[in-house]
Amino acid sequence: MTTPTKHQNGDERGKQAKHTPGPWIVFDGKGNFYVEAPGSNPSSRVMVCTIHETSVSIDQATRAEYDAKLIAAAPELMEALQKLIQAWDIDPDGRIGVARVNEARLAIVRATSGN
Repeated sequence: MTTPTKHQNGDERGKQAKHTPGPWIVFDGKGNFYVEAPGSNPSSRVMVCTIHETSVSIDQATRAEYDAKLIAAAPELMEALQKLIQAWDIDPDGRIGVARVNEARLAIVRATSGN
């Protein structure tokens, strides 16, 4: 991460994340969706969460899958937003770099489509 910068409200950005590092991946467990992250070695994984299907309806199963995909996108969404805020702090007049805005858009697309 980058060197912390002081914000107007006194908090610091750029500190080491306290959440499980990404990328997070969704696995279909036939009735449950598992969101996992890479472990400390290439063959291990860390369980982030489990989404249980609570109904047998197609709509509920689809919703559970998309919930899992949205949760799995959290690290990428956080990183894109942090970069966007950092760019804004450097240039608060609103001329945020196109690359940062495109990164945020791509993160949103991945979170909502699962790709």
